[in-house]
Amino acid sequence: MIFWIILAVIFSIVAWISLGSQRSILGTLPTRTILMQCGIIILGLATSIPIYLHLGRAEIAEFAADHKDVDFSNPTTSSAFMLNELKKAVLKSPNNLLLRQNLTKSYLILGLYTEAKTSAEELIMISPNNVNSLLIMADIAVASNRGIFNQEARELVTKVLKIEPENSNGLILKGLDLKQKNKTNEALVAWRKALVTLPPTSNLKKELNLLITAESQQAVKEAITDQNKAAENSFNLSVKVLQEKALNTKWKPQDTIFITTHYLDSPRIPITASRRFAGDLPFEITIDENSIMGVRKNLNPAKSIFVKVRVSESGDTQEQKSDKTVKSTPFLVTEKNQIQLILP
Repeated sequence: MIFWIILAVIFSIVAWISLGSQRSILGTLPTRTILMQCGIIILGLATSIPIYLHLGRAEIAEFAADHKDVDFSNPTTSSAFMLNELKKAVLKSPNNLLLRQNLTKSYLILGLYTEAKTSAEELIMISPNNVNSLLIMADIAVASNRGIFNQEARELVTKVLKIEPENSNGLILKGLDLKQKNKTNEALVAWRKALVTLPPTSNLKKELNLLITAESQQAVKEAITDQNKAAENSFNLSVKVLQEKALNTKWKPQDTIFITTHYLDSPRIPITASRRFAGDLPFEITIDENSIMGVRKNLNPAKSIFVKVRVSESGDTQEQKSDKTVKSTPFLVTEKNQIQLILP
């Protein structure tokens, strides 16, 4: 037991000094160097047991003497050695679930996705309903897909939560998937549920709490922004166009009717433009922010606008002397949502 503890500490310290401190698993996706660093530390702990079982109660000096060709001060060399020892242990005990899970996770941490997937498939064969095995497989599916959840990962997470509805890791993964789908509020529900299941002293709980706080604040900001945009783009005007029946003016069915809106201070430039035909009379159209032309995103609520209806026999977009025109009285965008214009 003493040998195992000392060996684990030695490997961890060497890796830590060589590579630096690790990043949060809930932070930015780690680089390959960070992955190597985390892998070495975890492998140091994960492989101490099989090494100990394999060698028996050997003294550290005896162990070092038997492995003179291994430079344990080199992170790459030591990680390769430890991974190899773990593989040997799995070969000796192929049905040992913990050893297989550690081996599969080690492949994943070191970025060996092909080996990780093969190992995970073997793991699932001997433990098809083990939630830890399913979660490892889900991690591999996401990591090998550049951090993006795919259908395989979603199905694995769903299976985990079907077996253990309050599994914290499963809920965290579910939240991450929902976040990628821009379903922040649903993601927060999953993360808050996971938060309850984690021990009070858990570092993961602290990190998850920070993530929830940050995402909640962002969700509030986005909601306020959406509300402001909705307020800015609340322009929605119904325009009803009729023909004066008392007059005997007759339009040809193919005559074009242009319905445009303009700012009072710049009447020559239309804000919106719609086209109908005399044969459509009477008719009603709706003008809203989607009708706005050009680079404008919304109307200036402080400016007055008016609606112009023009009947053109030629159908020319440029106004002709023979055209018949009628204009509404000016009004602010927020003052009206319906007007009626009667053609002479």
